[in-house]
Amino acid sequence: MTKFIIGISVLTSSFLCAQKNNVYVGAGDATLNRSISFLDKIFKNDYPVIKEWSGFQNNKEKDISHDRLITTGYRYVLTDRIKVGLDLAYSTNKTYYLIENNYTKDKVTTVVKDQFYIIMPTASYSYIKKGLFDFYGTLSAGVAFNKVKYSIKNNNSLSLQNPDQSSTLFAYQITPAGLRVGKKIGGFVEAGFGYKAVLVAGIDYKF
Repeated sequence: MTKFIIGISVLTSSFLCAQKNNVYVGAGDATLNRSISFLDKIFKNDYPVIKEWSGFQNNKEKDISHDRLITTGYRYVLTDRIKVGLDLAYSTNKTYYLIENNYTKDKVTTVVKDQFYIIMPTASYSYIKKGLFDFYGTLSAGVAFNKVKYSIKNNNSLSLQNPDQSSTLFAYQITPAGLRVGKKIGGFVEAGFGYKAVLVAGIDYKF
């Protein structure tokens, strides 16, 4: 019995030591999310007040606040080159549109605030691993929960606050170029296209 317990303990310890886990945190931009959300909705007439005012001819983008994204995630190492895991991300941006009515020439300012909550299972593949350097790519697919707030203010100082709008979207991220530098604790930078970001940088930890 004692030998059996010792054997199980050794096997369990070996299994735990063989496990390779990565967690990370990072930040980046969220330009694609803003364009997908607002432009898609306005041309689908989800913003009827904007359509009524503008006729889609004199819309002028006045100002866009910086698109922000924070992300975290987990990776499990299947082989020396393949990892699988889960990515979580949150992005927000605010856009100001100056709109002029084609007929009356009255002007309104529309403020659109977008929020995305993103969940995506992820797989990554290391092209080259040498010393402290790991060149890799990732592919992710999942869902994005989008919440939109928008308000309208005309030149007579009358304002209109519209109800929040929510939608669920298919989310993806294609990142062909990623570079990690470090051993147990490392830094990384990624360049890709999708719902997470065009550029992401951060730190990760192996255990």
